[in-house]
Amino acid sequence: MPALSGLQGSDQAQALLERVAALSLSFSKSLNIQETLDHAVVQIVDLMQAEAASIFLIDQHHEMLVCRASHGPVDVRGLKIPMDQGVIGRALQSQQPQVVEDVANDPDFTGHVDQKTGFTSRSMVCSPLLVAHGAIGVIQVLNKRDGGLFDQTDALTLKMLSVPVAMAIHNAQLAMELVEQKRIQRELKIAREMQKDLLPRRVRPPFPIQAVTMPAREVSGDFYDYFALDNGRIRFTIGDVSGKGLDASLLMMRTSTLLRWVGKQGLPPSAWLSAVNDELAGSVGGGMFICAVVGEYDPATGLLRWANAGFLPLLKYNPVEGFQTYPASGPPLAVLPGSHYDDEQAHLDNQLMFLFSDGVTESRERKTGRMLELEGLQALIEAQDEHDSPERRMRKLLITLRRRRMTDDTTLMLIADRCRQTEPLVEFGYTADAANLKVLRNVLRDALESIGADEQLIGQMQLVVNEASANILRHAYQGDPGGRIVFSLLKKADQLEFIFQDFAPCVDCDSIRPRDLSECRPGGLGINLIDTLMDEWYFQPLEGGQGNLLIMRKHYDTRKPL
Repeated sequence: MPALSGLQGSDQAQALLERVAALSLSFSKSLNIQETLDHAVVQIVDLMQAEAASIFLIDQHHEMLVCRASHGPVDVRGLKIPMDQGVIGRALQSQQPQVVEDVANDPDFTGHVDQKTGFTSRSMVCSPLLVAHGAIGVIQVLNKRDGGLFDQTDALTLKMLSVPVAMAIHNAQLAMELVEQKRIQRELKIAREMQKDLLPRRVRPPFPIQAVTMPAREVSGDFYDYFALDNGRIRFTIGDVSGKGLDASLLMMRTSTLLRWVGKQGLPPSAWLSAVNDELAGSVGGGMFICAVVGEYDPATGLLRWANAGFLPLLKYNPVEGFQTYPASGPPLAVLPGSHYDDEQAHLDNQLMFLFSDGVTESRERKTGRMLELEGLQALIEAQDEHDSPERRMRKLLITLRRRRMTDDTTLMLIADRCRQTEPLVEFGYTADAANLKVLRNVLRDALESIGADEQLIGQMQLVVNEASANILRHAYQGDPGGRIVFSLLKKADQLEFIFQDFAPCVDCDSIRPRDLSECRPGGLGINLIDTLMDEWYFQPLEGGQGNLLIMRKHYDTRKPL
């Protein structure tokens, strides 16, 4: 192929146009960006009858020009040049071709590359690669093969050749971005499906927990979970990972799985959070953290226990007392190892407890842009019919939220005290007078006989109930016969549940445990008796420092009559 410089006038212009057209056609064979770049430098060296050529593209992240393709005696791929330095930088900044007939006379030519590679640069021409939004790089051509010097005609030639090169590179970049977008979409879809699989299956009413999450994007950083323990209590988690996108969703999946695994070990909520925090702290980078609440609800007693790691306050509500908030007592997870969290509790005596991420309170009216905030959420809850079921309450809240503009992932959980609505077999109130113990034993016998209990079970349960009540008289009320006690007996599936509630000052639960039977002293065996005859028992102080619960459970074979 003859050099363009060997032609004259119109013949030279015609040949240049034909070669530009041929170059454009050759680029259409591939949308692979590296193939396009490598093909371009080979063609340019041939058409310009030069010794070497390189293509530098802008690396926006590092604000550098990086050599992505090179052809000639020295391979300089990977070479990085500041965007405002050298002849290449001058071509980029001016967006005009630059001709250096003799590099020794150009102040911007440093010769560093020649010193490193051993190549001798004599003459140079550079042209920016221009697309609609500006320059994307620079073509550099070095040394004519015949030993001559580049001139303005060569600059015009390279400028013409740079047009199809720039278009081909830009098209290849767009194709690569499209492929990358599709890959990300596939990954986001997989992540979304994985997140859905982590959510617990909905349990039909009258299950006490209702929850829903709505991602602001394809994937969410919010999560919730609940699962039942063998003792009938229900554990739950709700959380919000900082940030958005795939990184937040991956951390959300890791945290949710870890919370469930640790939660099934039965630790108190504060220890539950501490164990997860210590596992995450130091292994979560990029300044990310997780705000979360973990807790446990006992449907039999209505007792809710939880610990809060930087999450929004819990919101308790009933139409008579209004709202009560419970703010976080500890920092978010994954910030500091060894962080401390407090156990908190509340009795849901026909009350509702709302837990929600900031996507709820930060939702905005579509017309005014006004945020809902906590006061707005409280107004929505107060406006609901107090006779609505928890499911209906959740549906109404979701309808309202979906009409608003959601700016963040949104998660809402409602815990309702309604599973205790089963009619008790016995609900007997009496004063702390020893004479009432006989009455209590007779009331219990009548109730157990009504469901077909045999004499052995009746005798054992009378003994346990008598000891439990006597302990309340002695230790809680310390012999005061005016103290009030409420005894309840419930029959649920495969268990009987015995509940004592007093209104004395709260006791130290850690001090109430079976006695060491090796000790030679009389009395004090009531707890040992309870521990032997009951399958499960525990004390629970009530809120406000006044009142205690004693809950005892006895399991039986549901295939046989009592």
